[in-house]
Amino acid sequence: MLTVLVQATALLLFRVFKPRLLNTILIATSLFFATSILLNKQLFEAREVTWGTYTPIETWIGTIQLSLLPALVCAALYGIVVYFVMQKYRIYKKQIFSTMQSKSIRKLAFKGDISSLEKLLRTSNRQIINEADNIGHTALFYAIGGEQVAAVKLLLDFGSNPNSKDHNGITPLAFVAEPQSIKEPSAQKRLDIAKLLLLHGADVSIDDHYHNTPLSAAVFHAAMGIEDRLQLVELLIRHHASPYRENKSGISPMSFAKKVGWQSLIDILEKK
Repeated sequence: MLTVLVQATALLLFRVFKPRLLNTILIATSLFFATSILLNKQLFEAREVTWGTYTPIETWIGTIQLSLLPALVCAALYGIVVYFVMQKYRIYKKQIFSTMQSKSIRKLAFKGDISSLEKLLRTSNRQIINEADNIGHTALFYAIGGEQVAAVKLLLDFGSNPNSKDHNGITPLAFVAEPQSIKEPSAQKRLDIAKLLLLHGADVSIDDHYHNTPLSAAVFHAAMGIEDRLQLVELLIRHHASPYRENKSGISPMSFAKKVGWQSLIDILEKK
C-alpha cells in the first residue's frame, strides 16, 4: 500500500514539475525508498530477525536506516541517467522540428510565397536557412529553381549562404546557369538572381567536383543555343571570372567557345 501511495505521489510530481534534474532525483528517491523498504524485509529475515522480534516502530526505524543510503545512491544514479536521456530526447525533438521547418522554408522559397516565407524565417533559428535536402540543395537553390527573385533576395537578406555547395559541388551561382528553363521571360529573372548573388558575395571562382566554374556552366549552355546565358557570361566576366580556367577534362570556357566557333561568345570572353 505504501509503495502504491509513493508511486502515485511521484507520478503527480512528475506531471506537475516536469523532468528537471532535481525533481527527477526527488521522484526517483521516493520510488527507490519505497522499494528498498520492501526489499530490506528480506535482509532482516536473512539475519534471522523476524518482524515480530521488534515493535512496529523499531522495525520501521531500522528498515528506514538500512534503506536510506542505497535508496539515495540508486536515486542519484537513476536521476542522472534520466536527465541525460531527456537531454538527448530534447535534442532529437529539436532536430525533428528543425527538419520540418527547413522543408517548409524550401517549399515556400520554390513557390515564392514571400509573406509566409518571411514569417517563418523570422520565427526560426537562423541556421535553418542553410539546411539542405538529401542532394545538398538549400532553400536558396529552391528559390533559384523556381525563378523567384524576391525569395532569393529575402533568403540572402536573412543570411542564406551564396557559396554553399550541393553534393556535386555546384554553387547557387552555377545553378543559375543550368538549363532549367529557356523561356524568354525567365532570362531577366535569372540575370537578376545572378546579380543578387554577386551582390551578396557569391564567388565566381568556386568550382564543382569536375572543376567547372559558374562561367564554365554559363558558357557550355550558351554554346548549346541558350541565348540568355550570353548575358550571364558577360555579367560573370565583369566580375572577374576567368575564361581560361580549365576543368578536369582540360577544357576552359575560352577553348570551348572557340571549338564551337561562336564569335559573339568569344568576343564577350575576350573582354576579360
